Amino acid sequence: MQEIRPMATPRLENYARQSVFDALAALFIHPETSGVIERFQDAVKIAGALAAELGMDPAPMDRLLEKPMPDPHAVQAEYKRLFLDDAPNRIPLTESEWNLKAQLGIQAPRAACCIAYDEAEIAITDELGVPVDHLGMIFGFLTVLFLKENAAAAERFFDDHPAKWLAQLAAEIRRRPDAQFFVDAAEVLDTVLEIEATLREDQTL
Repeated sequence: MQEIRPMATPRLENYARQSVFDALAALFIHPETSGVIERFQDAVKIAGALAAELGMDPAPMDRLLEKPMPDPHAVQAEYKRLFLDDAPNRIPLTESEWNLKAQLGIQAPRAACCIAYDEAEIAITDELGVPVDHLGMIFGFLTVLFLKENAAAAERFFDDHPAKWLAQLAAEIRRRPDAQFFVDAAEVLDTVLEIEATLREDQTL
């Protein structure tokens, strides 16, 4: 007999998702900023709680919470080593680059992201110094959509954009022997993918 789990309200679920996307946006844009690591750890707690609420195994998130707080300088150095343009064997963080890797013949991701931002009446500036299809910008946009209580638009955007390459990004991070903290971030990315997939399944029941 299938276990019947208590359901959080959609508003609480969406608040949890918004909090996780917000923390990940900050982590993947400016990990050196004060408070970003603490926000990430809060996101791990929230992701674990939401996973448990959805009937998923929260153990991966619980294990991350048992680890000591990382040194922010070490996190920033690792970020530069893994993701920045001048790093050897750089791991891309833009959808455009992942599409090139996969040889996908679809609409240019940057143009598609700009259209989505315009339709949501969200002005994008160059202040952050990252492309519009950068993972941090994408997660930031999802955060705004949830804050505007437009979960349907957030889900469409997630499915059309990061859902198509987050698993590959997480796998690429795990393959790097010099990745330590961001291996944990990869675990959260996989949990986010599973959470979103489970929520879609619930919607069809």
